[in-house]
Amino acid sequence: MTDPRLLTVLAISGMLSLGGCAAPAKSPPRIVKAPFEYATVDEQFARAAFFKPRERDGLPFEIVMAPLIVQQVTHGDTLPAADRFGALGPNHSVRVDSPTVYYATSTALLRGRPFKQITFTWFYPIAPPWPLSHVTVLPAGVRMTLDDQGYPLVWEVAWSAGISVYVSHQLNEAAFNEFGPPMSGRKYAIEREAIVARVLDDGPVPMGPFVYLRADSKEVSTLLCRCMPSQVDEFVETTYYNLVPAVQMEAQGFAISEWWPDDPTRIENRLRFPDIEGIE
Repeated sequence: MTDPRLLTVLAISGMLSLGGCAAPAKSPPRIVKAPFEYATVDEQFARAAFFKPRERDGLPFEIVMAPLIVQQVTHGDTLPAADRFGALGPNHSVRVDSPTVYYATSTALLRGRPFKQITFTWFYPIAPPWPLSHVTVLPAGVRMTLDDQGYPLVWEVAWSAGISVYVSHQLNEAAFNEFGPPMSGRKYAIEREAIVARVLDDGPVPMGPFVYLRADSKEVSTLLCRCMPSQVDEFVETTYYNLVPAVQMEAQGFAISEWWPDDPTRIENRLRFPDIEGIE
């Protein structure tokens, strides 16, 4: 019998990008390149639930770097269980009564220099009307690549269609200064193979983003710096989530590499990445 975990990986990476056909088991999530990336980032939620990290000791980063998760509420004032994320449990289950985000650190190589990355991943239970009933969990998450001062330069956001890319204003400006205007058909100077969904304002201090997810589909609507105006009319719930090392995720049979490509040069290969030594 095929491992349900393997079926999960195949379905998530392939169901939208290939019209329902599974991608090869070793294939990483693709970089999303659809024009709708530009169109959805200004979407306003009428109501949403707000998830923020619970304080804990021993983190390899400041708590302020953890994401603030905004989950759209479309029916009444209550977020249903199907739209809640939680801790991974036995048999690839998700305990939505225990909101949990798994974290890990890694290193990217950009223009020959190492840059720290922090990855945050969380999981939703699968419920109808998803067409592939054997899929048991739906991952989402964000990976930040930081500069020497700890400010995010690039955010890669994992969701059901693959990985979307966001960059900082200072990084896109540096790309413009080095490479010139955007390539034909592109919006931002830094774009090459990958579409950049949005350029985020530079915050006054290093901090994690707001991640906006739609109801039902868990599609990522947008990413925002905490310094940018909210795109929610009303928050109907505020809940804390637990930050847990990704090794505990792996203990339940899910390796972080299944959703996050481990190629340290991936960002540079897909963007017109500038020389950032002069960025201040």
